[in-house]
Amino acid sequence: MNSILSKLDYNRGINLDVKKVSNKSFQIIKLEKSFFKDKAMDQYFIKLYKVENDSLVCQGYIYFYLDTDARISTYIGSYVKTEYRSTGIASLLTSYWIKFCLDNGFYDLTTIKSQKKPFLLYILKNYSFEIEDPLKYLKNDYNIHICTLPNDLTKYLVFDNERYAISFKEGTVYKNDNYQIVSKDTENLTRLDTILLSNKHDLQDPNGAFDKSEKRIERFKSI
Repeated sequence: MNSILSKLDYNRGINLDVKKVSNKSFQIIKLEKSFFKDKAMDQYFIKLYKVENDSLVCQGYIYFYLDTDARISTYIGSYVKTEYRSTGIASLLTSYWIKFCLDNGFYDLTTIKSQKKPFLLYILKNYSFEIEDPLKYLKNDYNIHICTLPNDLTKYLVFDNERYAISFKEGTVYKNDNYQIVSKDTENLTRLDTILLSNKHDLQDPNGAFDKSEKRIERFKSI
């Protein structure tokens, strides 16, 4: 058992990092765990807190499973409070998760199959997560493309299947986030990546993901 995990209990977390913002303001990266009754197993969290004027506010978190025997960590999801979205927190938390796992001998990183948030899968793909059979992108019409338009920082969703786009817009994922959908016929689209929901993704390049995570964390700490 990893020493850091042996010290972790359900009542208090362990600080992984502390960033001083000002004399009265800090940001804390904390590892926590809770017991998930429905599956009778522990869930682990890496949370970003803002400490300001003695007030502790959770800005966002990433949560996952740890199999200490098989040395597997399974990504469940991420959540960022509405007022802190579009600031890179989800990517930062992904970096801390990857670095924590690889530092502590969890070399097999994967995701649950039921992940249905396009932007979260897009972030994971940026860290070399991929589906088992990439040919599936060519075999179906349920692809979602992450795209941009000229002189526009917004990332848009483009669906191959119009009915699928309508179904997605009626779902809770779309309603609870700031996704914007445009037609695949929109001019001047630049495709950043393509994702498939409800597919397990596995880490393909641990060394590259670790290096990218370290750089992302260092950038956070230096600002």
